[in-house]
Amino acid sequence: MPQLRGHIKRAHPTRLVTGRDEASGRETVEVAHEALIQHWSRLREWLADDRDFLMWRQHLQVASGEWQRTGYDAGALLRAAPLAEAERWFSERKDDLTQQERAFIIGSVSARNRRRNLIGVAVVAVVMVSVAIWQYREAARLRLERSPILPEMVEIKPGRFMMGSPEEAPEAYPSEYPQHEVVIGKAFKMGKYEVTFGLHDMLGNVWEWTQDCWHDSYKGESRPDDGTVWEMGENCALRVIRGGSWGDDPGGVRSAGRGRNLPAMRFNFVGFRLAQDL
Repeated sequence: MPQLRGHIKRAHPTRLVTGRDEASGRETVEVAHEALIQHWSRLREWLADDRDFLMWRQHLQVASGEWQRTGYDAGALLRAAPLAEAERWFSERKDDLTQQERAFIIGSVSARNRRRNLIGVAVVAVVMVSVAIWQYREAARLRLERSPILPEMVEIKPGRFMMGSPEEAPEAYPSEYPQHEVVIGKAFKMGKYEVTFGLHDMLGNVWEWTQDCWHDSYKGESRPDDGTVWEMGENCALRVIRGGSWGDDPGGVRSAGRGRNLPAMRFNFVGFRLAQDL
């Protein structure tokens, strides 16, 4: 302790304390007799005050040695409560620490500050992204309020068409067999909406929900051939989706293509078209 050095210099000539290691030549302090400790109350106070520092410093030396042994790895630096305690002793007893010990504490403080800066940057980034998402959604909401989505309803005349794929079709799946004729006996209307750049409801935009229950193929006596909903049969927990989406390869983007999904599921590649009875 710095305040102890002056007293030691005054006590040394009286032989109350001795002050040199004869072998190494280094300055040391040894009490000449234990009675001096018992009767020198001020010395006892100094020793008591210094005990916490000395005990802490032993732990610091172990941690500092491990840091040096690992090639100054950042993972061996002080953190949390041990670092807070080291900062306190550094401010109070810096001169009593070796250069290695001071470097260890300074390195620990620097690493802690870098972590705080990174956390601050990450928090700012999250806030900025959250604000951007909110602004996007708010702009979309206002846009819909000013210009609601109102598709043009186009009348589809009665007629005949082929549903499914012939078995020799190179991109076809078994769920599209057999190809069969469907007769639409009554006109209806279908929604027409511009998706982007003058394109309207094209294949490969999004899959479109239908009311049909899922069947593994078009085989079966319950299959309607008049365009009505196919709800009898296999699996009505799954509903048919058609047409393919932007996420599919060319084989999936076909009018005959069929998929299936749970009605409660939501995806950015599945949508619907409006239809209207007449």
